[in-house]
Amino acid sequence: MTMTVSLTEKQLEKRFCNAVKSAGGMALKFSAQFKAGVPDRIVLMPKGKIYFVELKRENGVVSEIQQHTFAEFAKFGFPVRVINSVKMIENFIAEVTADD
Repeated sequence: MTMTVSLTEKQLEKRFCNAVKSAGGMALKFSAQFKAGVPDRIVLMPKGKIYFVELKRENGVVSEIQQHTFAEFAKFGFPVRVINSVKMIENFIAEVTADD
């Protein structure tokens, strides 16, 4: 029997930041004083790639204001990813390093 352990959002965020750093990028804490619903992190990768990432615990829910803000970012062509597992971290890193 395989048992999976659910990480807290803080644990997931630490793993995420370490994975981004290992891949050659930076995962900066993002807070916008006058804009509600912004993602947790701005990820800067080589070759000018920028991603916005919201980290949630496994059963975490994206709020309505976050959904609205993420849609606004998408209109400007900025990708927003919601990550809630170690597997999703691995998939994100594979995606952002694919053409390096």
